[in-house]
Amino acid sequence: MATVRTGEYGQKLRLLRSAFSLLAVLVAFVPVLAVRYPPFLDYYTHIVRIAIAADLASYAEFYELNDRTSPNLGAELIIGGLYRLWPIETAGWLFVLLTVLVLVTAPFALHRALSGRESSPLGPMVACALVYNFVLQMGFLSYLLGLGLALWGLAVWLRVRGGSPLRSVPVATIIAVVIYFTHLVAFAVFALALVALEAAVAWEQRSLRRPLADFLRVIVALVPPVLWQLFFIHQSGQVVVWRNEQLLLHKARQVFNFIDSGAVSPGIVLLGLGLYLVLVLLLARVTIHRWTIPALGLASAVFIAAPESIGEGYYLSPRLPLAIALLGLASLVVSFVSIRREAALLGVLLALLGWQASETARDFLRFEERMQAVVRDIGRVPAGSVVVVMVDTSARQYGAAPVQTRLWHVASLASLRPGTFVATLPAVESQHSIVVRPDYRPLYIWQRKVPRRLVANEVDSLLSDLEVAAPHRLREVYAVVLTPAGLAEEVAMRGELVSRSDDLWVIRLRRPFAWADGAAL
Repeated sequence: MATVRTGEYGQKLRLLRSAFSLLAVLVAFVPVLAVRYPPFLDYYTHIVRIAIAADLASYAEFYELNDRTSPNLGAELIIGGLYRLWPIETAGWLFVLLTVLVLVTAPFALHRALSGRESSPLGPMVACALVYNFVLQMGFLSYLLGLGLALWGLAVWLRVRGGSPLRSVPVATIIAVVIYFTHLVAFAVFALALVALEAAVAWEQRSLRRPLADFLRVIVALVPPVLWQLFFIHQSGQVVVWRNEQLLLHKARQVFNFIDSGAVSPGIVLLGLGLYLVLVLLLARVTIHRWTIPALGLASAVFIAAPESIGEGYYLSPRLPLAIALLGLASLVVSFVSIRREAALLGVLLALLGWQASETARDFLRFEERMQAVVRDIGRVPAGSVVVVMVDTSARQYGAAPVQTRLWHVASLASLRPGTFVATLPAVESQHSIVVRPDYRPLYIWQRKVPRRLVANEVDSLLSDLEVAAPHRLREVYAVVLTPAGLAEEVAMRGELVSRSDDLWVIRLRRPFAWADGAAL
């Protein structure tokens, strides 16, 4: 490992690294600063659910407060606080900025805590390229905030672990509790990494006395969240291990989730990063910090073994590759033989980051343009209505996008009008602050929290099932049909077409839903 440079050379090196690090962080904000409506799937359900919880009296027919204090509340607590000062769209946008800030700075903090000033910040700068990833596309903002806090928490622990237990244990406990209530999976990442890190230190010291004392501190810090999860959180017990039979292939696809921004082809990103890292290996000395090697190995083993969903928590294993990648990049120890060589390679990396941010911003702006029409159409759903969401599988564009398309949850914006119920809005007992009342639970179950697929020759049966699930005293029912095509026209025959665009149709359904113009179909 290179020694710390002193004097004028050392000052220039520190200024160089600080400047490139700051520029890399700033570049990471460009896409989200460019838009008001980010293309994140679950984002719209988060901001709408928080707005409902703040004005629950207007939605009392549909929702009630959850009587359990659950984890995964990072977005709900912070956006809820910001909502007291700004409109919900602004509050949500500010939370996205906060999430990006925590996520992009965490690898720098952990890298500094591990390696001090001896290593180039090249690894954390590469991590800036991973901010816009599959997990962010899905809108799992509480998890991403929690993951950033987990890396920050490891950095803080490395600073305080050698001090007095009266200081280190309370600090670690507060960190663990904050991460737990931000997101449960992020807490699991933090706990596993913390235990593995302490195991690595114990192995290095070849002594049991001090390592056992440090392990005791870690266990004490992790106990409160673990006890809360065991005794106060409802668990359904249902476990879905993998989503298809090709287990290894499915896991292999998930490995590269962290480079899938939705704007730039993952293959191009992987090729670019791969060539760049090969160049770095040729021109610099690169190692992985010895303390994090067990944590990386343990996290990789957990990813391989992890189910895709546990109970009501979905997409468990696809979240983990990003955590492993960020931890690994923060652990890189990189040293150069000359300041010019380091400046050249960091400059190349910054240029790549700028290009990626520019392409991502363009993609976000294209989505923003589409959202202007979507918001206009959704705004035509009258207040006090009930909204169901469908997707037309006969459309040419259906299936061309990722499995979870960006517009699947934009219909939730209709619930920003008081007394409007959108059946796709998740209100999960083990995760959220509100739950659906019994009268509307059959409709909520029928909707399954995602758009119902319109399939040829099954439109009547789908609407018949909806008739059974819908409460008898339902108000006006509107169907939002995504990727509209021929099957959307069949649904429109059962009601009145209120609004239409390339992305969705809004249809006011007649009851019974399976009848049109007073005649049986």
